[in-house]
Formats: sequence, C-alpha cells, structure tokens
Amino acid sequence: MAGRNPFNPSQNKTLKKTTLLLILFLLGISGTAKGQESFPFLGEIKGKNVNVRAGQNENFESVMRLQTGDKVVVVGKEFAWYKIKLPPGASAYVHSKYLKMLSKEVGEITGHRVNVRAGAGVNASSLGQLVRSTKVYVQAQKEDWLKVEPVEGLYGWVTDGMVDFISKDIPAPVIVEAPTRNIYKIAKELKKKAIEESTKETAKANEALSKIRSPISVAGLVKKIEESSSLEAKYKLIVTENISYTLQAPASILDYFVNYHTKVDGGLVFAVPGSSQSDTIQVRRIVLSY
Repeated sequence: MAGRNPFNPSQNKTLKKTTLLLILFLLGISGTAKGQESFPFLGEIKGKNVNVRAGQNENFESVMRLQTGDKVVVVGKEFAWYKIKLPPGASAYVHSKYLKMLSKEVGEITGHRVNVRAGAGVNASSLGQLVRSTKVYVQAQKEDWLKVEPVEGLYGWVTDGMVDFISKDIPAPVIVEAPTRNIYKIAKELKKKAIEESTKETAKANEALSKIRSPISVAGLVKKIEESSSLEAKYKLIVTENISYTLQAPASILDYFVNYHTKVDGGLVFAVPGSSQSDTIQVRRIVLSY
C-alpha cells in the first residue's frame, strides 16, 4: 500500500493548506463567540443559591443569593466572573455620617464619592461609590451604619457559568426620588399650630389686660359676700342691677361700710375676658355717700 511521501512537495503543500484552514475556522468560531458576549446584557440565573459576591473571586463577601430564573444585568466580565448591577435585596451599607434622612425611609448622600460597603464596617469590601445628593431607600440601622437598597452605580460578581444570556434589552434603572410632602397633613399641622399660637397670644393679651389699672370713681352699695369655697369673704360694690365691682382693700376697713352707700376712688383692674370674675377696684379712698 502506497503511503504519503514526505518528500513529495505537492502533498506537503496540501497538508499545510488544510491545517491553515482548520486554524482559521477555529479562530472564526472563537471570534464569533467572543463577539456575541458584548455588554451590557440581560441574563438569567440558572442555579440555586448562587452567591453574589463583592469581588471577582470566592474570597469576597457574599452579599446575597440568587435563585433559578432571577434576572440580572451583566455589565462586564473579568476572568470567569460576570460583573452585574447589584440586585435589590443585597446587603449594602453606608456610614450614617454621610447620609441625611429626608424621611423615615429615604436618605440623601451628603459626601463626594461615598463608599457603599458589603457590611457594616470600613473593612468590608466596597460595592461602588455614590455621589452627593444621590437618594437611597434606608432599610435598617446597625450601630453607625445604615443598610440601604442598592441603586445605580453598585455592583456584585457572579460566576459566568451560572448566567444565561437572554436579551440586549436592559430594564431602566430605578431612581429614588425625594419624598413628596403631604400637603393635607402639612395644612392640618399648620392650622393646629396657628390655633395654639393664637391661644397663647390671647392668654398673653388677657394677662396683660388684667394688669391694666384705669382710674375710677364710682358710687354704690357695699355688700359682703361669704363664700363657702374660700375662707375669705368678698366685698362687692353694687352700682346698678347689672353693674358691680369687687372691692380690694383691708377687710377691717370694708367691714365698716357694709350695707352703706359709698363713693369709691381707686384703680380699676379688668377681669380676664370669659372668666366668671368681675372687674376689681383697688380702693384708694372710700367714703360714705349721702
């Protein structure tokens, strides 16, 4: 049986041509596969309890686990690890000194390029950095650290064998807005505050009014009124059926004029409006009137 003649130039030329075509074919396949893996793309997890890590190897912290069918946005690749946008539910922490609370649930980043970490501590790996004024949902607090819902700009890593390509259509990022103010609640609070301030102002005005002393000179009948609720008696000056004043002077003096018509000079102190008390005359001079 005739074999290949190694010294036959035509046979050697054919072999080289075949080898070259095979190499080009394999390179073409490799190039096509590599070309198809362009970023970003929407992927689907194809395993149970797939760790999302803070870096591209198993020594980094696991920030969450994904399940079969979960969707992820793949933005890059290093070695055998896909870089993905950090999914909702992942552990992400910001130090409280870089976060200002706008409401019970929404906070705002106050520093420039603030690290968001995989755990509540400066030694935890960084998942990305957020710029000033970025809004985040705050989920919990652990000492000086606040756990936040992942937002645009934070990333995790998944082994490439656990992700299938789905589509180049990427869902829009979730943007956290500043909390809206409840105008009805605010109006109610403002009304309540206005009433409280009005009440305080009225009380101040009444108190000031009660301290005003106007000169008065008036005649009337002095009456002594015993009150069971008080150990001291009150003295009234009855001017008419509808007008009377409380007299303020030593009882030893007023007792002398009880049931007599008198003329009283003094200072009038107005009673607090709305109270059951009558205006009071601070007696400076009292004489019998005939």
